[in-house]
Amino acid sequence: MGLMSPVIIGGMALGGETGYWYYTQRKLQHAADVAAYAAAVRKRVGENGNPLQAAAVRVASASGFMPVMTDANPDPDATDLVTTNLTLNNPPLAGGSIDDNDAVEVILSETKPRLLSSIFSDTPVEIRARAVAKLTGGSPACVVALSATRSKAVEVSGNTSVTLNDCSVVSNSTQSDAYYMPNSTADLTADCISTVGGSSVKNPSPDLLDLNVCASVQENAPPAADPYADVPEPSVSGYTCQSRTVSGAITPKELPHPIYGAYSVFCDGIEVASNTTATFGPGLYIITGGNLKVNNKAILKSNGATFFFANNTTAEISGSAELDLAAPTAGLYSGLVFFAARCEDSPLECGEVFKINGNSSTASIKGAIYLPGSTIEFLGGTKAESSCLQIIANTVTFAGNSTVEMGAACAGAGTKTVLTGQIVKLVE
Repeated sequence: MGLMSPVIIGGMALGGETGYWYYTQRKLQHAADVAAYAAAVRKRVGENGNPLQAAAVRVASASGFMPVMTDANPDPDATDLVTTNLTLNNPPLAGGSIDDNDAVEVILSETKPRLLSSIFSDTPVEIRARAVAKLTGGSPACVVALSATRSKAVEVSGNTSVTLNDCSVVSNSTQSDAYYMPNSTADLTADCISTVGGSSVKNPSPDLLDLNVCASVQENAPPAADPYADVPEPSVSGYTCQSRTVSGAITPKELPHPIYGAYSVFCDGIEVASNTTATFGPGLYIITGGNLKVNNKAILKSNGATFFFANNTTAEISGSAELDLAAPTAGLYSGLVFFAARCEDSPLECGEVFKINGNSSTASIKGAIYLPGSTIEFLGGTKAESSCLQIIANTVTFAGNSTVEMGAACAGAGTKTVLTGQIVKLVE
């Protein structure tokens, strides 16, 4: 027994140390799982890069992970702390979700000193864990209100009729009436209605929702990401202002910009002459003053054109006007038909109102109406039809006797997909 006791005690100690390593790895795996999940949740609302890393570090640390921080900035007067033992990859660099931008990979490591096992090696033990979380499912959304604070961010009222074919409505507002439908004469048909806050719906029609997608309005849902948040606003100088009243064929007048491509600038707005047709060729058309006006039986056409509204400019479509617009399918402004400037003072409220009313008929709009800080209103006897149309604005209103039928069949249109109802799953 005297001879065997050191062997027995040493074996027990080595077994206990090995068990401790496995216990640490199990805890580290849990931290990796929740960190990957947290980062994917931030990914779902449109964040990328550092916010995903910060979420992963914060949640992993709360689960017992011990981050090792180092200053990556060589400037002694500046601090840029990074976590050296947590790696986040979006998309993953290995595994079954490699190169999938909807997946987030988190790799954690901790180094533990050896105890009794140091008699065999003096190299510290590195314990690692890896997890991958992925966004799955979701329904395409073709009407999105980006405001996080406005009541009635999406309003469907009056005698309006809105039909969304195979797509959904999303309101990012936290208000109790983020989706507002105050009377039973209004009609909306959609795959789903999703709100971050609540909804106020009076006597909804029986075909309000596709029960195969969602059985009721999805309240307290996560917000939808702004798919065009990274699209830059054009800024040019040294241009020649184009005439306000237009008709016939219009093409960009300036030499191609190295970033924005071919463009023209209208300093006093654009007005399509009454009873005429104005056809805009491919390119960027910047409106820096006045408004875009199409009325009195005027027709506005485009194929591959993007209209950018700067300096609080808006659009007014009325008086039996017709629109036949198609966005560019490639390039910086791919998928964008209308693009309004973001707010300088606040990311939520610009105040501009884009109105499509009267007896105007938007015969075909293929692409996105993107007004991140402005309101768009479909009023009066408006008739809008499109198999591929995205309406993304601060707030969206359908009222009066407007009739809108639109869908998300946008293959080849250059638009970016907006998904609602995505689920975060751990897949590795």
